[in-house]
Amino acid sequence: MKELITKDKLRYSMQKINIEKAKQFTWDKIAIMLEEVYKK
Repeated sequence: MKELITKDKLRYSMQKINIEKAKQFTWDKIAIMLEEVYKK
């Protein structure tokens, strides 16, 4: 936590990566994934 508070470049880099990862988890995509689980 201390590193993220003190190192702006690291914090922004992690933020950008995590925003892109979060885009993978829309409700539409989650519904499709869940449907696949039910089919198995």
